[in-house]
Amino acid sequence: MVQQCCVAGEIHTGTPAGRVDKVHGVDCYIAEPPAGTTPKGVIIVLPDIFGWASPNTRILADSYAEKGPFIVYLPEMHAGKSFPIDLLTSIHALEATGLAAAVSRAYHMARVTAYWLPFSYANSEDTVRARLYPFIGALRQQHAELSFGVAGFCWGGFWSFKLAHDRPEDRVEVNGVKLPLVDASFAAHPSLMKIPDDIEAIVKPTSVAAAAIDARYPKEDVDRTREILERKMQLDASVKHEVVWYPGCHHGWAVRGNPEDPKEGEAGIRAELQAMEWFAARFAEVKR
Repeated sequence: MVQQCCVAGEIHTGTPAGRVDKVHGVDCYIAEPPAGTTPKGVIIVLPDIFGWASPNTRILADSYAEKGPFIVYLPEMHAGKSFPIDLLTSIHALEATGLAAAVSRAYHMARVTAYWLPFSYANSEDTVRARLYPFIGALRQQHAELSFGVAGFCWGGFWSFKLAHDRPEDRVEVNGVKLPLVDASFAAHPSLMKIPDDIEAIVKPTSVAAAAIDARYPKEDVDRTREILERKMQLDASVKHEVVWYPGCHHGWAVRGNPEDPKEGEAGIRAELQAMEWFAARFAEVKR
């Protein structure tokens, strides 16, 4: 499973320009719009299993903040159990072929498993919900005047869907009004969903970026997602949804797609634009 989860592509070059701070008791990477610009809203970025410290996820948060412009929070939601970036070496080794790869496979599998087991134990659905939802609720109260969106990738994409369910018990009181935790969601190469249940439960506007080469979110699941969301729009045209298919792209490309691969590099830029345009359009429709 780990081989297919968040591992395609390489680490992008560049230096994150945001800052690290503790926000409502949670360690966060924070990227803010350029001085003098008015933010269109707040985006919470929920990363893949490599977590909030991944350089390319932070660079993506910077891009949202600069080009959106949005206030972007990338919280530490893995209870300190995120995979280290250098584990990509072992994951790539598991995918390699040949005699040398076969000889070393047991070592690399043991190394990956040593991280996967504690990650899974510390990040069950109930424990993550107990960390994530109060954090977003506190942010909504802090930024009462702004719209909120969630952009999730792989592991984080699962939570983009969950937050789009907008359960009444999850809403937060802001200035005497009960508001959803998020006004819109975006998920790129999501994983771990229960389909159709997690799609049928969606209430808030949801945008999906799907990779053609993705064992964690295969084409039949993408097609089922599109079918359900299109049916929802037929029943209520005021709530928009979209599913965008990216041919030739691998799982993880929207965060870690290889910029030297012309197809994935260009598709990564399009996925970034997809998210920003989605949030800008949906935030403009929010009525307070």
